[in-house]
Amino acid sequence: ASVTGGTFPAVAGSSPVIRAVLDRLGLLASSSAPVLIEGLAGSGRRHLARALHGALGGILGECPMLDMNVVPPEAMRDALLSLEHEADGVLVASSAESLPPETLSWLLNRIETGQLTGRLVLTLDIAAAGPIAETLRAELAHGRVVVPALEDRVEDLPAILDALAFQLGLTPELIDVCARKALCRQRWPQQIRTLKKQLSAAMVRAAGGVIRKEHLADQAEKDTPDRMSVSLDAGYHDAIRVFRRDLLRHALTVSEGNRTHAAKLLGVQRTYFMRLIRDLGAD
Repeated sequence: ASVTGGTFPAVAGSSPVIRAVLDRLGLLASSSAPVLIEGLAGSGRRHLARALHGALGGILGECPMLDMNVVPPEAMRDALLSLEHEADGVLVASSAESLPPETLSWLLNRIETGQLTGRLVLTLDIAAAGPIAETLRAELAHGRVVVPALEDRVEDLPAILDALAFQLGLTPELIDVCARKALCRQRWPQQIRTLKKQLSAAMVRAAGGVIRKEHLADQAEKDTPDRMSVSLDAGYHDAIRVFRRDLLRHALTVSEGNRTHAAKLLGVQRTYFMRLIRDLGAD
């Protein structure tokens, strides 16, 4: 999409909300300010970071990225220094909400004193709360970009489907019209990541052929026994226990195993979430 602020051919969609984001990114590309890309998990924050990396002279598809969610706190500073050394002028680090307080202070000091070599691009979960997230939003406000949720840009779904198909090695023509309509009518609370997973699963069910409506997950679920009937057979207490356990597992699947994020999705404290896992045997 060619926009006022710049050109980002790797970003699918032309809705007003995504065009506004690309305008903002394009303007930021011409400055030296650190960039904070904020949005829901799975909404395309990393993809936009890679697109910005390409706009700043990086090679598309070869963007060094550090996921701070998987780096131990004691190793965070060394990991950032290593990224700074290896990156080609643009440092992209995701899950900035996982920064320990002392590492955040160290990083902000390097930015303020000009010690940081290269352009810093961070991604942040919009659901993140607490001093780390609020400090990042305040200190990097001039470079903050908010990624719209997928439900706010449903008109982009056809273009996103085509882009995901290419990523998966599938020609868009192999997704038939009925399957496209079914996908575009669904709600995607887990954003683009879940859409990609469902499309990938449909490819397997289609066995290399045309993806049709019956290959989609929601259609496959209709072929399973009625859950209410199964629940009646199990009895009230056992059925509720099974539902609660499945809900915990689904939250962990959506958050890719991150228990803190899974607890936030369910609106409970992490300690209570961990106790539920133990009590319900949701391994």
